[in-house]
Amino acid sequence: MADIIYYAVIALKAEEVKDVINLLDQKELTRLSKWLAKHKDSIYGKRPEDWKPFKDKSISEIIEGNETKCYRCQSISSLDEDCTNTDILSGINVFFIDVFAMYLQKYQNLAIRVDHAFRHAEESKCCLLMNYTLPVNLQDQLEEQYSSTWNQVLKEYEKGSLHRVAARVNDLNNFKNFVKHYLENEELPNPRAKRDMGKYYQDHDIPTDDEYKPGFGVD
Repeated sequence: MADIIYYAVIALKAEEVKDVINLLDQKELTRLSKWLAKHKDSIYGKRPEDWKPFKDKSISEIIEGNETKCYRCQSISSLDEDCTNTDILSGINVFFIDVFAMYLQKYQNLAIRVDHAFRHAEESKCCLLMNYTLPVNLQDQLEEQYSSTWNQVLKEYEKGSLHRVAARVNDLNNFKNFVKHYLENEELPNPRAKRDMGKYYQDHDIPTDDEYKPGFGVD
């Protein structure tokens, strides 16, 4: 059972929204840029994890309720522009993805680097968040961009893998509870917890199951 479920929020920061709006205008996606410009102040904050996909609550406020204290956020604020420091993603179980972030070059670079690794639910779980108030045709445009950046994740999703699309708070609650149940039934520990425990053993010179233990079961 995974005692702690580490998650990361891949979303725009407030200072990055203007660049995305300009890019959307350049692509002649003016209805999309107007929607983003109208709602940006109520959605985005200083950090990716401040993002409020459904206006009133951040991801942490939605999923870290009393019944799901096992969730813990791992910030990716230090992710560099070229995404060369993807080691900060190590041990994260769930990735909540802002569909508008997929228009920013930094997050396109991230997808290029990790899309293949994230494709299997056994290794990670991706949840794409897209506000339900967006008109259907604009949702289609956003899905096209997501499909082109997270191509492998999308293919696995279509096969039934544990990657989801959430348009409402209820969708997100459904996803978080399913992931919690899914991980509770796993025999292996959370990757980050396993890594931290391994470091503890190493620092305290404690042999692990993979090492020879002299005197144990030896005549």
